[in-house]
Amino acid sequence: MVGRPLGDDKSVEEAGRALLAHFGCSAVLITRGEKGMTVAEESSPRYLHIPATGFEVTYARVGQPGIERGATGRQVFDVTGAGDTVLSVLALAVAAGASIPDAALLANTAAGVVVGKLGTATVTPQELSHALEGH
Repeated sequence: MVGRPLGDDKSVEEAGRALLAHFGCSAVLITRGEKGMTVAEESSPRYLHIPATGFEVTYARVGQPGIERGATGRQVFDVTGAGDTVLSVLALAVAAGASIPDAALLANTAAGVVVGKLGTATVTPQELSHALEGH
């Protein structure tokens, strides 16, 4: 959308400013794949970076010892539908009265649950509640 690569935090922040100005909106959420997401708000000089809650484990790990995931998140099996999950949970949370940063954190958590499942998946309220217990 911004017509340039977003390889580092500075370029993401520049893109956020450009998108805020172009669309005249109060906030922009930029999803960054395995790097999480960044929230830019017109009313805030600081950008909020939300790290991804999942990490991808390749087939090269098969047969090797397990990974301690307590501090780093959950294993990613399939990213199908993660973006749809972010958009739907973000919209629902904002419609229910949550702030954009809180809604983005909720959406990121929901996407973290979904990518831990195989194929196109959904997140249940119970799964989301359980995932939020760690925050």
